[in-house]
Amino acid sequence: MPLPDPTDSEAYYLKGIRERNPKVLRQMYQAFFPALRKHVRANGGSKEDAEDVFQDTIVVIFRKLESPEFSLRSSFGTYVFAIGKRVWLHKISRRSKRPQTSLEDAAILQSESPDLQVERTEKYRFFREKLKQLGEGCQHVLKLFFAGESMADIAKKMGFASEGYAKKRKFHCKQQLTKLVKADPRFRELTGTTNPSAYG
Repeated sequence: MPLPDPTDSEAYYLKGIRERNPKVLRQMYQAFFPALRKHVRANGGSKEDAEDVFQDTIVVIFRKLESPEFSLRSSFGTYVFAIGKRVWLHKISRRSKRPQTSLEDAAILQSESPDLQVERTEKYRFFREKLKQLGEGCQHVLKLFFAGESMADIAKKMGFASEGYAKKRKFHCKQQLTKLVKADPRFRELTGTTNPSAYG
């Protein structure tokens, strides 16, 4: 199904995000990243911080689009910038371990706050990073498992001899992932716990 006309920018960008269209995401980066980078740099961040904020902003918007109640009540560029500001506020607040809220940001946070979505995004990125450190076989097994596939289906898709062997592989791979997660000092900061089961 073709994308909407680019002149209808809101529909164009929203559909591009829904479909994870790389061309549209590049266009978004070119159009909206400079303003967000300027804001992050003006508030103590680096270009790398701004890159992370922009990526998290896209993920937050993608998750919001999954809700049937989603509606855009401003221009798309304004919406991206507002979400990006909240993402950055959340990050610097976590870094300082105390609230850093201007009057403007306080007003933003009183509206529909995506802080919980931002936190989930950070956990997801951390989890995905650790998953990629496993071998390809374990990555595939765990991705199927976390996607809700049955052990029988995993055995079939992976070409294992039996469902029992699939269970053993899943257990072994999950142990490896748990060790990687627990060994990273960021885990406690992100979850406030030492129990990696928080990641499923």
